Amino acid sequence: MSERELCTALDDTVRTVPIREWGRDHASTLLYVEARCVDHRGVLKNENMSCNARRHRKLLVGAMSAGTIAPRRWKDEYSTRLREDQESGHDDWDCLEEMAGAGLLTFAIKDKKPGFPFEGGEVVVKLTREGADLAALLRRCRQLDLKDSSDAFDEWIVTREPAK
Repeated sequence: MSERELCTALDDTVRTVPIREWGRDHASTLLYVEARCVDHRGVLKNENMSCNARRHRKLLVGAMSAGTIAPRRWKDEYSTRLREDQESGHDDWDCLEEMAGAGLLTFAIKDKKPGFPFEGGEVVVKLTREGADLAALLRRCRQLDLKDSSDAFDEWIVTREPAK
C-alpha cells in the first residue's frame, strides 16, 4: 500500500510540508510513532492522532469506534505547528504521510471491517533506520533540554546532505 492511500481526502488543499519546515508537531508525531513501534508492534491508536475528517475520514471513524474519546469537530487551531507558523487543515496523519515520503517510516492500513470503507482502519507503522536515528536525536534533545525540534531537524538534515 502506498502512503497516499491513507488519505481519503474531501479536502486536498493541504500541501506537503518539506522537512526543513517541520516543527514541534512533526517531532511529537515521530516520537509517538517510535513509542508505538517499541511497545505495541507499531499499531497506532487513532484516537491519539489529531484528525481532520475532511482529509482522513476513515481514521476519524477509527478513533470514534475505539470508544475512549468523543471525536472533536476540526478547528484550524488544531492544525500542525511548523517551525514558523501553522499549516491550516494539516493533521497528524499528514505528518505521518510526509515522514513516509521522507523515508523515515513505512505504514500499512488494515480495514477493521473489510468491505465497509468508512468503518475505521488500523494503521501499523515501522521506522526505517533513518527514522529511528532521527527519533533518537529528537528524544535525546528533549531529555537533555538541548535544543528545540527545529534545531534537531536541522542537525539531522545537515548530517545527511552530500559533501559539496
